[in-house]
Amino acid sequence: MRLIHAMAAVLVGLTAFYAVVVALKSVATPPTETTAHDGPHPRESAGGGEMPVHAPPRLTYWPKISAAPPFPKVVIEREDFDFGRIEVGDQYEQKFTIRNEGDAELEISQGDTTCECTVGRIQNNRIPPHQSAQFTLRWSPKTPSDPEEKGTEIRTNDPDNKSVHLRIFGAAYRRFVLQPEREWAVGEVSESGANQVRGHIFSPLLDRLEVQRLEFNPNLMSVAVESVDVAEQTESRARSGLALVVSLPNRGPLGEFSLPLGIVLDVPERLPEGGVAGPTRVDVQVTGRRQGPLRLLGQDFLPREGVLSLGSFDSSQGRRVSLSLIVRDPPPGGMELLSVESDPNQLHAELSDGEPAAGGTKKYRLQISYPPGAPRISRRDADPGRMILKTNHPDAGEFHLKVHLTAF
Repeated sequence: MRLIHAMAAVLVGLTAFYAVVVALKSVATPPTETTAHDGPHPRESAGGGEMPVHAPPRLTYWPKISAAPPFPKVVIEREDFDFGRIEVGDQYEQKFTIRNEGDAELEISQGDTTCECTVGRIQNNRIPPHQSAQFTLRWSPKTPSDPEEKGTEIRTNDPDNKSVHLRIFGAAYRRFVLQPEREWAVGEVSESGANQVRGHIFSPLLDRLEVQRLEFNPNLMSVAVESVDVAEQTESRARSGLALVVSLPNRGPLGEFSLPLGIVLDVPERLPEGGVAGPTRVDVQVTGRRQGPLRLLGQDFLPREGVLSLGSFDSSQGRRVSLSLIVRDPPPGGMELLSVESDPNQLHAELSDGEPAAGGTKKYRLQISYPPGAPRISRRDADPGRMILKTNHPDAGEFHLKVHLTAF
């Protein structure tokens, strides 16, 4: 029983101590407002008779309206502005003048803004009678868009205009539009017909577009620049544009290819941090596949993609696959592999002796292997293995092969 009384006494003491702590804390710390305050607190005037500049409020609030005159009167000469076409990544701003034509001080605060792309700044939160202040609205588009509206709300203590809206309009575009984008595909290269791909570069912002120079391997392709009628390019909304016709010779490296083409324009490049630099360079890849006199057959080979799949396998056991290589017009002494370049370098290729096949062709056995004990590795779609096989065939000096494999 004595133990129970002692514990009860301790409990009462702790309760009393907690009550004292709470009381002291409430005296020492003023209450924190969780709602918007009545308005901004003015800082000291700069002097010289100039209108005082007031610190902006930390929270959006509604200015308090007087119960009796005199009243302020908010007047905004222009409540909207149309930028027209603007460039993605650039920054645009428009200043709006807010006048007080009333007989009392006008108090303003910024209300809701349409999105993070729009930033507003009030020059002065309190405007004396018959004076004015500026409100700056900034817009930094991050992605292309159709014509759209942005803006913000201005809240006042004018009883006749408690809320006014400032609006800006514009359509955001990238400076250049490539069609097709970045990769211009020729497809399967013919040994007899024309092998061409036509690409376009448009600008929705520039009235004139010219190529300063082109950078490519003239042994592998040729490029011609042509003018286009932008009035017909309604989808790209182009103001200027050019067509580039890429032609490939009938003969060249076999297999999948991707050839770089650099387009240097007579337009200064806009830097991400602002400002401009030298001429703008746009890079594309001309892609396709050339079969030529060689044809690979096998269940592990995907001819359309030019990919050999070794699948997934235990690295300690390795993997070997066999393909049939059909060769048209082989050299008199037979088809030979002169060298093999591989990535990863453990990939190995062997070519067996050929045997006659239909139509005067010869059939060879091509074996591709990843040896037992080679490193664990995964090379797939984003980063496939690659092999360049060089031969003694006069019309197939080399052919390229992509390899998918996972060695675990």
